[in-house]
Amino acid sequence: MTDTQRKWLAVGFGLVALLIVGSEFLLGQPLNSPRPANRLMASVSSVPISSFDIDNNIRTNSILISFKKEATVKDRDALAQSLGGRIVQYDPRSRIAVVQIPSRKTAVDMIQLAQQLGQNPLVEFASPDIPLQYYGVH
Repeated sequence: MTDTQRKWLAVGFGLVALLIVGSEFLLGQPLNSPRPANRLMASVSSVPISSFDIDNNIRTNSILISFKKEATVKDRDALAQSLGGRIVQYDPRSRIAVVQIPSRKTAVDMIQLAQQLGQNPLVEFASPDIPLQYYGVH
């Protein structure tokens, strides 16, 4: 094998390694990991229809909360408990928690709650929990 061939072989291995490592850093997940939508779809199908505000397609018994980096596990649990709820799912990469709470009456109540949570110094943002079907994902 000539020096040129060895160099091209090294470049090829380098590109493959960059693709594998880059996919974990750029995409935030390994190439063979399940996509987040697949995990979320499993949780959507298990929610009873009574927990939705049908007119507005917003779940009235759960909310999404993105915590700031400095929020500890105790902080997250305390916030969920202050809402009368509990964290049912948490993604440490995005720091987003799905918090199950006592059902509110309307989507407007959920939007107001999200706005109030957004004022909390440990919360980056909060959002009503909108099912994926609302966005055309089935």
